[in-house]
Amino acid sequence: MAPRRWTSSEQLLWLQNELPAYLQMQKEKKLPRFFESLYSKWFSDFPERTELNDSAPFDENPDGDLSSQAAIGDEEPADLDSANTTNSDEQEGSTLMITQDVILTDVINDRRKKLREWFRNNTKGKTRPGGSSTSKALNILLGQRARGTRDLKEVEVYSQLHYESKVKPLVAEAIKEDNLEPKQKICVVREHTNNCFTNESDEVKDEVRQETVRINAARRLGGVDGSRTKEEIYRAIQELPVVLGQIFDELSSLTGGWHYTVLMGGADPLCEGDAMTLSYHHGKTLDGLSFKASTPNFHKQYLLPFE
Repeated sequence: MAPRRWTSSEQLLWLQNELPAYLQMQKEKKLPRFFESLYSKWFSDFPERTELNDSAPFDENPDGDLSSQAAIGDEEPADLDSANTTNSDEQEGSTLMITQDVILTDVINDRRKKLREWFRNNTKGKTRPGGSSTSKALNILLGQRARGTRDLKEVEVYSQLHYESKVKPLVAEAIKEDNLEPKQKICVVREHTNNCFTNESDEVKDEVRQETVRINAARRLGGVDGSRTKEEIYRAIQELPVVLGQIFDELSSLTGGWHYTVLMGGADPLCEGDAMTLSYHHGKTLDGLSFKASTPNFHKQYLLPFE
């Protein structure tokens, strides 16, 4: 049987909104700073003294009504009893306040413990961005489709080292002169990269050769992460529809036949300053049309504003 939830609906939503910050600070190894800030905000929004006051009140007179005892005896003892009662009430009130402060301190410490436990329990299996099993699966799908397991060629390593300074200006000029399609862009990149590498000095070629050996050895051992060439990044982008198709086929099965549309875009890896946009549409209408095909001016309406 699951333990009873200790949070209200409002408190639960409050905590859930703090999860991204927790994961980020966990990644940066700054959880003490996170909780220091969290405690301050939590007790400001949900004061524990208010919680205590909303609970059953303390019984300040547990032994019953003492008024009949005060009436017994003559007038002088009654005055004495009245004075004693006043002093007693003050002492009891002071003791009660001290007791409540002690209880409040214990409650606050207990609440802090529960807050720490809540974040631990609700982030099990979750990691920093890029470290989840889903992220790793996507990285494998895109990385292997775009890169494969083959070794990099020397000209590809040359592109990593010298594309910005030596190849890109030539590519930009060629693209500017001709209105090229996406597939033509990558051909232009390859052509200019090969030409530049062929015309390099022996010293540069030797440098590239040594770096190629180092990178390929590291890749085979899994020691290089994210060192993709511009061509590999471009191919990964072009493979997105295939990968998304696999993902959304599974999601459609899990969700009872739901279908999906994804709009995406970002910097063109082959032409700095340009933006690329793509769309993927899973499923079709009864007429056999995708969301894109059934929407007039789809590109102008949804993608063009981002280009």
